[in-house]
Amino acid sequence: MKRALTFASLIAASVAVVPSVSSASVPHSFRHEVFALGMGGAYTAGAWRGSALFYNPASVAAKRFHMNVPVRFEFGGVGGLTQMKDVVNFFKDNKSDLERIDQLPSWRVAELDREAEKLDGKGGTIRAFPAIRLGWRGVGIQSYAVFDGTPQMNSGVFQPRLDLNAFSDIGVIAAYGRPVNLGMLWYAGASVKYFNRWQTIRSFSLEDAVNTPGLGDVVDLKNRQTGIGVDLGALVPVTRKVTLGVVAQDAVTMGDVNPDMSLNLGVHYRVLPRLNLVADYRDLLNASDVSVPMHVHMGGELDLTLLRLRGGFYQGYPTAGVGVNLWLIKLDAVYYGRERGSKLGYEPEDNVAVELQIGLD
Repeated sequence: MKRALTFASLIAASVAVVPSVSSASVPHSFRHEVFALGMGGAYTAGAWRGSALFYNPASVAAKRFHMNVPVRFEFGGVGGLTQMKDVVNFFKDNKSDLERIDQLPSWRVAELDREAEKLDGKGGTIRAFPAIRLGWRGVGIQSYAVFDGTPQMNSGVFQPRLDLNAFSDIGVIAAYGRPVNLGMLWYAGASVKYFNRWQTIRSFSLEDAVNTPGLGDVVDLKNRQTGIGVDLGALVPVTRKVTLGVVAQDAVTMGDVNPDMSLNLGVHYRVLPRLNLVADYRDLLNASDVSVPMHVHMGGELDLTLLRLRGGFYQGYPTAGVGVNLWLIKLDAVYYGRERGSKLGYEPEDNVAVELQIGLD
């Protein structure tokens, strides 16, 4: 079989906004925030920005008025951004030969196959996350879209294949939170998500991938499903500097999409007025069936008024972020690594994301 041609399909799918996930479990409808990713993705106990609806619905009880429109773009590569560049270069450098591979001598086909073999398991990701947010007096609402995907080469046992597990969510989330005094002041909240999901889970043989006429036939996102998810959360200020957070993500689900509940714990330590440290342990019950380090997120933010510096660890991989705060305009950028496999080091992915936000936060 002509393995090299499979990379033509892989590249085509990689450069489109094609959603995907690597886990066999049903993915949560969740919008990660760039500033939180800069701190290792930890924000379960955070509430100093108005974009915490997905992390903890109780945060709206502690927030002032906010209204903004953020747009985020992200690019990532399975095995690293450098490897993804190598895949792109392979296709570009050998484009003419790949288009007429049936006419090539056997030695050239074997040579292309050896080059492609080195790139086995690699892929690329493009993500886009537009949203509209509004919050006031304990109520928050946000419309959102999540496009997330990675086609990936699978060498297989008898025949190489192209695996594609893709989804796209468009929905709205509304949250209500309020302070509660039971001997000590804490905050409780609940949110409801309603979303439409388009998903495809397909695996192509090389022959199928080569004979597929267009990208639309490879990525069929016509199968629409509807999901409803309820999150329950609490924020407990233990001291003036330490806050604990707990969230039951998708505690109740209805419709066609029913992800397992994820119980998340977090802590926020305000070291100084402008220095915050955060840590999360997500999916305490291990519904995702992954190794312990993949549950851990931690990091911090240093606020220099116009400039915000962030760093941390996302599932054991380092993160680094920076934010520019110009009042009504905020620009955040992050580099972070994450694991797409079931154990640390199986399928590391490097990611770069940028988000522009206009409005009050």
